[in-house]
Amino acid sequence: MPRFFIRNLFSSLLTNQNKRTNENTPECLNVTEPFDANNAQKIVIPVMGPTGAGKSTLINMVCGDEKVVVGHDIQSCTSVVTPVEIDVNPFLHQFPWLKNRTLLLVDTPGFDDTYLGDMEILTIIADWLKSAYKDHVLGGVLYLYDVTNDRYTGSARKNLDIFRGICGQDAFDIVVLGASKGGRISPELGQQRLKALKDTHWKEFISEGAEIVTIDDTRQSAKNAVAQVLHSFTKKREESKKQAAIKTPAVTRKEQKGILNSEDHITALAIQEELVDKKFIVPETSAGKELRVTLREVLEYEKKYLELAKRDGDEDEETKQELQNALEQIRKLSKQLEQLKVPLGRRLLSILR
Repeated sequence: MPRFFIRNLFSSLLTNQNKRTNENTPECLNVTEPFDANNAQKIVIPVMGPTGAGKSTLINMVCGDEKVVVGHDIQSCTSVVTPVEIDVNPFLHQFPWLKNRTLLLVDTPGFDDTYLGDMEILTIIADWLKSAYKDHVLGGVLYLYDVTNDRYTGSARKNLDIFRGICGQDAFDIVVLGASKGGRISPELGQQRLKALKDTHWKEFISEGAEIVTIDDTRQSAKNAVAQVLHSFTKKREESKKQAAIKTPAVTRKEQKGILNSEDHITALAIQEELVDKKFIVPETSAGKELRVTLREVLEYEKKYLELAKRDGDEDEETKQELQNALEQIRKLSKQLEQLKVPLGRRLLSILR
C-alpha cells in the first residue's frame, strides 16, 4: 500500500478523533480569560508554582493593589489564568526598552488545585500559552516555592516536574526561581532550605542558567523578583542581537539596528513550540508526558495503600472513610490518565512523520 495513502488514511482518522476529543472537553477548560492577540507590544511573565506559594500575593504586591484573590489556607483561589497589567515606570531606569510597552504578570493555578484535576490545569495553562505565542513577547518565567514548608512534598515535586516539561531546557535561562515567604522564618533556616533547594531540586535549572531570588512579604522584594526576570530576558535579548550581528555582517549598522530591534520574540517555552510549531496536542507534549508519569506513580501508591488497608481488616468509621477516599482518588487519577492518552491515530501518524 503506498505510503502517501497510509498517511492520508491516518490523517482522516486523526481528524475524526480530534473532533470527538473536542466534544468531550470539560466545560471548565473554557474559563481561561481571553488573551488579546492584537498588541505585539505586550511582555508577559507567567508566575507559576504550587498552590499556596504566594503567586497571587506577589502580583498584588507589585501592583500595590489587590488585583487577584489571595487564598489564606491550603485551598486554591486561582483556577484560571489571570493576566494582570502592571506599571512599567518603576522598571524603566533599568530596562528602558519597556517604554511604550505593556507588562503583564500572569497568575496561574498550581498542579494541586482544590477544584480542578491536574490534566485540566495543564490544559488551561497550555491553551493560554499557545494563544500568547505568536503575538506577544515572553519576558521570562517566575516560579515560586514556599520555603516555610518543613519538607519537600510529592506535590511540590510534581509541580516542578511539570514546570520543567512546560519550559524545556532551552528556556531555563529565562527562568527565575523564587524562594517565597522567607521573611516568616529565621534567616538561618531560610538559607538552609534555600541551599537544599539549590543542591537538589533546583540544581538542573541553575546549571542551565536559571537565577534565584528570595522573596519576603515586602513590595520591594516582589519588584526585585520581577526585575530579575526582566534582567534574564534582557541578557538573552542582547545575546541574540550579537548572534544576529555575526550572521549579518553585510548590512549597515543602521539596517542592522532595525533588524535587531524587530527581533523581540526570541524566547519561547517548549510547550508553546510543541503546540504551535509541531501541532502537538497536550498529551503529546513534554509536560503532558511528565504529568502522565507522575500520575501513574501516585496511582500505584494509592492502590498499594488501599490493598494494605483492606488487609488490616479494621472496620471502624475512620478506616472506612480512608478507604472511601482512596477509592475516590484512584477513580480521579484513572480518569486523568485516560485523558492523557494519545489517540491511536496520532500515535500511528507520528511514526510516519
